[in-house]
Order: sequence, then structure tokens, then C-alpha cells
Amino acid sequence: MTLKYVQEDEDGIPVMFGEVPEAGGDSAGELLASNKTEQEASVEESPAPSNPEPVPENLTEICKVVKESGADLGVIVDPDVDRLALVCETGELFGEEYTLVSVADYVLSNTPGNTVSNLSSSRALRDVTEKHGMQYNASAVGEVNVTTMMKDCGAIIGGEGNGGVIYPALHYGRDAMVGVALFLTNLAYKKMSVSELLKTYPQYVIAKNKIELSDSALIDKILNKVKEIYAAEDIEGAIVARSAPAYG
Repeated sequence: MTLKYVQEDEDGIPVMFGEVPEAGGDSAGELLASNKTEQEASVEESPAPSNPEPVPENLTEICKVVKESGADLGVIVDPDVDRLALVCETGELFGEEYTLVSVADYVLSNTPGNTVSNLSSSRALRDVTEKHGMQYNASAVGEVNVTTMMKDCGAIIGGEGNGGVIYPALHYGRDAMVGVALFLTNLAYKKMSVSELLKTYPQYVIAKNKIELSDSALIDKILNKVKEIYAAEDIEGAIVARSAPAYG
């Protein structure tokens, strides 16, 4: 992964950018370096990771350099530029689930409207949407399902909990560059650090684990048992939603 330090003017935000050498590297670099002075960070270039997915286990290097370099923000995109991950100035991950949450918070503060994310996303987007007096909608997993529901309910912002931001004002597709622009605008408007911004949102813990089950009959049995046990709960597909403290 190549790490570059992009320094804005004296009133700007120093950013550490991590890229995998594909389309994402060029487009993200151009966006961040536009009208700014770009400098190489004090880190050697290393081979691209075998797995370019922007998940915690693949982002240890940029987290370390963000903290050591004094950057205010770390920005990571995947090769096809549809997922965005962020790093706080502390070297801690902002959390890919909160990419969409923070961007939606900014958009909703300026434009009233509904939001959509898929069922594998954090509940935080629902909380932020309702804080703004708008309606949150959950779709089935899959980008096409998200965009279809966004069109049906007239959502002004949506996406997936993997860092994919969909902003219909531009186009109906996940776009990390739109996410970067909106996040930086939100950060500048709030006038706070990235870690401080994160603390303003409802904090949920998410574990995305995969279990390989080859027996389809067993899968159906497990899902039916879950629905039976949580019959009194609000179940959306195979999601069990429990009540949470009020936010905002």
C-alpha cells in the first residue's frame, strides 16, 4: 500500500491517504490533492496487500502512520472506489459502519429526507435519521436492493454498512469520492476532530462473522428457531431488533 500525506493550507485538514494501486488510488489522490500541496509521508512504499478490502485487519499500517505523522484524518478506499473507511487522528478506526452515518448526518442537517441502508448495517443510521425527524428504511442486502428502495421512498442519502455511500443527487451507486467530500465538509462545518465527531453518534458494537453451513435444511431450521424465540421482537427478515436508548 502507498501512503501519501496531503497537506491543505493553514486553515485546512492534514490528511493521510491509503491507496491500493488501482483506479481508486488515482481518483482519490486527485481529489485530496486538488489545490493543495502533496508530500510523501515518512513511510516507505510497500507491496499492495493481498486482500484490498478496507477492513481493520488490513489497515494497521495506515492507522499507525496517521497517529505518528500528526494527520487529522486517514482516508482509505478500495480499488474500485465504492467503499470508504476513515481513521481518527488518534490512529483508531472511525469504523466503516459510521462512514454513512456521519455523511447522512451532514446531508440531513441541510436537506430533509428519508434514508436507506441494508439489513447488515448499523442501527446508528436509523437513530440519526429519526433525530432529524425523518424516516429510515431498511432494505435487503445488496446494492441493487438499497437503490431500489431509495427510489421507492425518495431517500436523499443511503448506502451500506461496509462504507458504501449512495448520494442520488449525483448518481445511484456507491461512491467513495462522494463520501470523502461530504465527510470533510461535515468535519469542517462541525469544527471538531474526527474522534470527537465519532463520539457524537450513538455507539453500537457490531460483529460481522461468517458461519459456513452447507445443509440448507439446517439453515432454514436455525432461522425458523430464531424467529420462534424472538417472536415478540421486531423481526425484519432474519434481523432481531431490540429497543435502544433514545438518541439526540
